[in-house]
Amino acid sequence: MKHKAKTYLQFINEAYVDDSGELQDFNPPGEDDYEYQLLDHAQRIQEYLEESGAEEVQLSLFGGVIKFKFEYSGSNYTLMLDLDENSASLMFGRIPVYEDSADAFFDLLAAKGLEFLNY
Repeated sequence: MKHKAKTYLQFINEAYVDDSGELQDFNPPGEDDYEYQLLDHAQRIQEYLEESGAEEVQLSLFGGVIKFKFEYSGSNYTLMLDLDENSASLMFGRIPVYEDSADAFFDLLAAKGLEFLNY
């Protein structure tokens, strides 16, 4: 499991390395932490996209929105997911390819993988 400091400054303020080289006072995020849960969901979605044929998947978090940049069939796409609002938006460059609920997007992905982008 990956642990991520919220910001560099918060990490430095919360944790330190003692004289023997041991990390002290580092509290990894709890499972009930919203950002931790969002990152966990994002990593699972990234794996799902890769299993569906996406390559070079990069994810980033912006508040409650997950942004994925990936390549599929030689083309670059950007997927924006807002799990709180249950919305999904998929762009080919600046051209919208898909806009609907996140649930409908995952249903489509489960049924056809990313092949629906070839039509």
